[in-house]
Amino acid sequence: MRKRVFKNGRGYFLTTKMLTLSAALALSAGVFSVGGIDTYAAEEVGKNDTKEAATQINLNTDITGNLGSESDKDFYKFTVNERSVARVNFTNPYKNTSSGFLVKLFAEDDTVLFSEGIELSNMAVTKSDQIGLAPGTYYISVTQNQASYYPDIGTDNYTLKVDFSQDNNKEWEYEVNDSNTSANSIDLNKNTYGSISKGTDVDFYTFNVDNNATFSLTLGGEYYGTYCTWEANVYGPNGDEIDSVYITQGIIQDNAATRRLEKTSDEKKIEAGKYYVKVIGFHTGVKNTKYTLKLNVVYPNSQNDGTYRNLEWENVNGKSYWYENGVRQGTASDSKCFSYDGTLRGREIYDPNSDGWYWLDVNADGAKAVGKEVFMPYIYQNEKDWGEDEINSNAAASGADADGNYEHAELSEQVKNAIHNKSGKWVRYDNNGKMLKGWVKIEGELANLYPDQAGNVYYYDRKTGLMAKGMTVIGGTTYYFDEITGVLK
Repeated sequence: MRKRVFKNGRGYFLTTKMLTLSAALALSAGVFSVGGIDTYAAEEVGKNDTKEAATQINLNTDITGNLGSESDKDFYKFTVNERSVARVNFTNPYKNTSSGFLVKLFAEDDTVLFSEGIELSNMAVTKSDQIGLAPGTYYISVTQNQASYYPDIGTDNYTLKVDFSQDNNKEWEYEVNDSNTSANSIDLNKNTYGSISKGTDVDFYTFNVDNNATFSLTLGGEYYGTYCTWEANVYGPNGDEIDSVYITQGIIQDNAATRRLEKTSDEKKIEAGKYYVKVIGFHTGVKNTKYTLKLNVVYPNSQNDGTYRNLEWENVNGKSYWYENGVRQGTASDSKCFSYDGTLRGREIYDPNSDGWYWLDVNADGAKAVGKEVFMPYIYQNEKDWGEDEINSNAAASGADADGNYEHAELSEQVKNAIHNKSGKWVRYDNNGKMLKGWVKIEGELANLYPDQAGNVYYYDRKTGLMAKGMTVIGGTTYYFDEITGVLK
């Protein structure tokens, strides 16, 4: 359904008629929703001739409006709560004249994101670039183009629609990013899409490099016309330009199949620090297209597929390895590995993505241990470096679960004693390598891992993974666990 609004000097009249809408993008953002829910065009009613009086509109929905007089102005607004991609569509009534409308999209701070003068003789739908938007409220103004005045512009209606979709993968630049102080943070080794929406538009990005690395820049664009040109410049921590890519028709070979222009700079060595990228476009040929930017960064400690990893796993031939700042952990060169009786054994690490603790086996070049019982000479990884105050502080806090709750603090005394006596702890890891906590019965897959312990029941501290031994009160009930094996009796 499309709602049409007509104006005259005395007021407004609203009529409705059925209309087949063009395919709209699936929508779920802001205070509006499209997709499985009927939506209706917003009404251009009352005096919406200022930004403050702007008409709230639904996205992906046609709205019909009218400039009632030569001085009339129509303002609309919409709100998005997630990073999004939008495109303004404007259909004007046909008149055999070069006069017409001026349509603008602008942000809350009045920064213009799109501005187009539209001739009434233009029969096609005028579309803006695809424009990345940050969460916020945005405005559209429709006025007569004063550069080409037409006295009877209000005799017919125009149609306005904002195509909209969420940027769920965070692949698009988002306005306003016209300076290094408002630069978008950009992921490494991943395509980012943007558009130069007007001649004065500039897009800034920022990225961080953690260690010395090899760097190159890839810039691509859609073929549009004779003067389709982009340039990207990279600036280092000191503000010096360290790299640049320039692409234009005639310099880069046009791929007729994909209509793409693309170029990658030569590789160079860069140091750790904060960097900026500036993207600009030249001539009108860039309008209504998008560019692609990719920062290719390879760290010297990256392995196998060349990907830099930080606080994440790499799977190789069925084994999992943990990386921090691009360096594999749990190896003989890892200073944090446990040393027991002069022998390196491995390291305990925490993975926030799975909210679990894991053991890195130094004898397997740091591979994650699975289906193992492990004795650790310390309760906590850095306990060997603690002074008396740190020992007492951590001992007092022991027994709480990961959220700091003490309802499962039954093993607090055992943990305290282990810390003070430097007696270490026995822990157990499941077939995925995750440390087990709470009540554990050896059955199912665990029985396959520990066949000689099938049917046994154990209890592990919910914070440290320490195996319960001896007399222990859990949930108000007293249990006895074998002093040596920890098996419930």
